[in-house]
Amino acid sequence: MRAFSKLLDEVMAEKDRPIEIQKRPRGRPKFIVPENIEGYSLARPPHIRSLKRCLDVYDLWHPIKDKPLRERMTLYAVGVKLKISPGLVGTGGDEKNRMAATVSRYYRQAVRLIENVEKGIFPKNS
Repeated sequence: MRAFSKLLDEVMAEKDRPIEIQKRPRGRPKFIVPENIEGYSLARPPHIRSLKRCLDVYDLWHPIKDKPLRERMTLYAVGVKLKISPGLVGTGGDEKNRMAATVSRYYRQAVRLIENVEKGIFPKNS
């Protein structure tokens, strides 16, 4: 019984102490610049997967986009080959249109990204 009484006293003593609230920083965590890109100004933290996907679409579509329709791959086929959105692979026209729109969007983002890099702004695609 004494041990229980002692434990109860300790718990009550802790309850009387003011509670320390740890303050967390507000907002998003600060972007830590990797060592290999120090010295370059960044418009915002780069999203590596998004950049890679845009540039993969650009690398595949840009060389063939000016060929005649019969000789080039469709935007839908580019999306299927790069596995852009596996949920849009299907035989229906709606899925094909949505995949083509998605691939076209990635291509336009890549073009804008490259144009902005030429101006010294990275990564900005608007």
